[in-house]
Amino acid sequence: MKNILVATDFSPKAQLATEVGILLAAQFKADIHFLHVFHTPVDWTKLPKEHEGRFKEVKTKLAAAKANLASSVSKTKKMGVDAAYFVSYDHENMNVLQHIRSHEHDLVVIGAHGKLDITDLLFGSVAVDIIEKSPVPVVLVDEADTFKQVQNILIAVEPSMDVLQFVSKVSSLFPSAEIGLKAFSVQTETEGLNDKLLAGLNEMIRKYTGSNVSYEVVSAESVEQGIIAKANSGEGDLLVIGSNRFNSVADYLRTHVFPDIPERVHVPVIILR
Repeated sequence: MKNILVATDFSPKAQLATEVGILLAAQFKADIHFLHVFHTPVDWTKLPKEHEGRFKEVKTKLAAAKANLASSVSKTKKMGVDAAYFVSYDHENMNVLQHIRSHEHDLVVIGAHGKLDITDLLFGSVAVDIIEKSPVPVVLVDEADTFKQVQNILIAVEPSMDVLQFVSKVSSLFPSAEIGLKAFSVQTETEGLNDKLLAGLNEMIRKYTGSNVSYEVVSAESVEQGIIAKANSGEGDLLVIGSNRFNSVADYLRTHVFPDIPERVHVPVIILR
């Protein structure tokens, strides 16, 4: 993790996301950008300076946005982290995705706005659109008051998934051997993996990833209940969720993420494709 993007609309959840992004950047010595997409009634980039006076309210809001972003940059630099802020003037569509690609970010942090569904808006555009189309993992922050740093990461995987491949993706994002990677699947039936098979799977995973990785199967009445209970157990500082069981990330979010998981867990949630 070398380059983090925090996309913000300055809402309370977005401010939490900003705090989490700063702490992640400080821990992993990553650069960080703060991006605000400023929606205007006209194309601001082409508006002559002498005509800006016609939009006094827009100028006031723009000044406040820049001041907020500058404050985040100042706070971050005091922690020894390289930071910068950007304002995107977009009167039609958000270009967070363009910023990710042009600046080669490897992680995006956004605030989850409570009970979202597929039609809800996040700083002027569809939140799911960012997550579904982002070329890099997206961190959703809803309740993260106690987040300080990453020591252990919980990785929720479907039994049908290639556990080794998915854990390897997480390991590449967080390569430190000092961070524990705790993968788990939720079983809703009586019978699951026996101890011998589970031990063998753990041995294989550790062989190809590292000694800091473990895998277990937990029982619950539903997948959602199992994930939420594990996330709130205090065993991890982040929760990673995969999506390759479903036709698309959007399908996964409709079914599992919005609104239940980010709203009901107390750690940031990473959506990893």
